[in-house]
Amino acid sequence: MGGYGVSCEGALCLLAGLPPRPPPTRTWLAAFGDGLCDPARVPPGGACAAHLARPPTFAVVDQRAGAVTPVAAPEGCAQPVALRNAAGVGLLVCRGGGGIAALFVRGAQGPWRAEGSHAIPADAVEHLAAAPDGTLLLVGPTPPASAPRRAPLQVLVRSPLPLGAPQAWRRVVVPDGVAAQPAPGGAALLASSPADSAGGRLDVSLDRPGHPVLVLARGVEVSQNLTKIEVHDGRVRLRVRPKPAPGLLGNRWLSPPGPLDERWHVLTHGGALVPEAPPPGTPADERRFGPAGR
Repeated sequence: MGGYGVSCEGALCLLAGLPPRPPPTRTWLAAFGDGLCDPARVPPGGACAAHLARPPTFAVVDQRAGAVTPVAAPEGCAQPVALRNAAGVGLLVCRGGGGIAALFVRGAQGPWRAEGSHAIPADAVEHLAAAPDGTLLLVGPTPPASAPRRAPLQVLVRSPLPLGAPQAWRRVVVPDGVAAQPAPGGAALLASSPADSAGGRLDVSLDRPGHPVLVLARGVEVSQNLTKIEVHDGRVRLRVRPKPAPGLLGNRWLSPPGPLDERWHVLTHGGALVPEAPPPGTPADERRFGPAGR
């Protein structure tokens, strides 16, 4: 976002941002490298991830006990594509019929649970994020910020229900979408930027299961580059990075040397972005740059 080789503007810079990594838990799932390729379907030097004759063995890793317990791949998943962990749950993305994502979940105890196939390409699934209550959000293919016509942003949202619960997941499609984050109660915080605004305006809404989409703000004026969005203490916060000075090294996409003066801003009820007040007693240098800028 505004760095070397990356071009974006305003709200479109959210497309290049990554959702925060879920905090570590005592147990997580991992995969061994013992899967077997089908040599008849893999050209010399080609990748075999899409052509497995046998899926790999998986394992439950217990960090506190220092134990690794092997577990077999779930039935119905001949072609695993991605393994993600969040909130103590291992999520396995498999390639289902027609290449769509088939999801399987597993906790530290108990078997794999199938949680349906969903109309998102399995190979395009990218990141997994979690809300504090266990709501999960799986990000589909992210359109590049520089694309003249952006495809809709697609996400899968899982409500905090028991593993294997029917209809735990739902697919959300966000036209002109630039970011999505999980929110408590199975909700998703969605950000979009109208195509004709070139990143100069931002719309923010809350998609809740069983309820109409709640518009939180529409047409927010964006004059700087936005790098992150999140829900924090019931407020919508956005990380703002000031744009480089005009003419900097002849390239407006190059960031200035030294610490990046990124600051959190809060979205007000009136639809404006205002700087977030630092906590009382924060040292002056941390107020300006944050701990990473020291």
